[in-house]
Order: sequence, then C-alpha cells, then structure tokens
Amino acid sequence: MNLVDQDETILVFTYKDKNTILKFGGSQSWVLNAKRAKKCKYIICSHNCHNPMSKEKKGHGSGFIIGKISDIRPAFYYPKRWLIEIDEYAEINLPNLWEGWRNPVVYLPRNKIKLDLLNLNYKKTPPRDTKFVEEHMEREKFLLGNLPKSSSEHSNSKTNINSSEGLSMQEAKQGLSIRYDVSPDNIEIIIKG
Repeated sequence: MNLVDQDETILVFTYKDKNTILKFGGSQSWVLNAKRAKKCKYIICSHNCHNPMSKEKKGHGSGFIIGKISDIRPAFYYPKRWLIEIDEYAEINLPNLWEGWRNPVVYLPRNKIKLDLLNLNYKKTPPRDTKFVEEHMEREKFLLGNLPKSSSEHSNSKTNINSSEGLSMQEAKQGLSIRYDVSPDNIEIIIKG
C-alpha cells in the first residue's frame, strides 16, 4: 500500500503556542506537499521550546493541540509555504511525541498515534484575528529582515528593511531559526568574500 493512500495525520514541530495557532486559524509557514496534506483529516502540533520565539519553556516535543483540517492554503507572507487551517481543535498532552525528525512536518499513519482522535472534546476554532496576524507577521518580519510577500490576502502589506547596515550574525541566526523552526545553535553561517 502506498503511504499517501493511508489515513494520515500531519504532525508539526512549532514554536507557536495554542493562542497563536487559534488566532491564525491554523498552523502556518510549512513547506509541504499540499496535495498530500489535503488528504489528511487532522494536524497535531508539538512544542519546539528551543526556538527563541517560543513562549513555552516546558514540554519540548510534546503534542499540545490537535485540529480538524478545514483547508490547506498559501501562508501569510511566505511564498511556497502553506497554512493548515482548522475549524475545530482539542487540547491534548502527549509527552515526547516529537521524535527528532529532521523535517518539522511529518505525515504519520493514524494507527501510529496513541490517541482516540474521534472522541476528543473538540471546540470550534474562533474566527481569525487579522490584527493579531498582522502584528505577529510584523514581529517575524523584523527578525527576518525583508520578508517576501505571498499572494495571500495580506499581499498589499508593506515590507520594511529596518537598517541599511543589514543583519548581524545573531539577528540572521534568530531570523533563520524562526523561518526553519530550528534552534539558532543549530545554524551555521559561512561568509565567503
């Protein structure tokens, strides 16, 4: 049987907390196979507490929220990245769910998840908080420098380069850690000149 034909759940490793995910109406900035992702019914988010933007300091790798996927659409600001929208969610606590995979997006066959996905206490996802999304993206944009625009509903927003001096090594590492959802300690930058 082809893996894509199985009943799969998307597992993501994210610095974003429950509040941020709910205000976005899902989890975003993912590089994924949209065709494959659209066949999935659920997304599970696990904590990346080592990311400098993470508000969570405990529970690294634990699953904390599950959502029923309603759509896969282009991410805000990030071209070639995706937002996994959810219309219902449930809070969960699955310690050590993240197994240290290299890619922050993993497709798991549902039988690998030790959780009854059908019988959780799901709640309706609140409407997207566009003001919060704008503020959050401005903060990421500040750390990343000139963040490219996507064809999403925010494509008319202005980008901003804060300084003609460019980024310091630490600022570049912090920005890259957000974009690729890894610790700045795991980023090496080589300058050839």
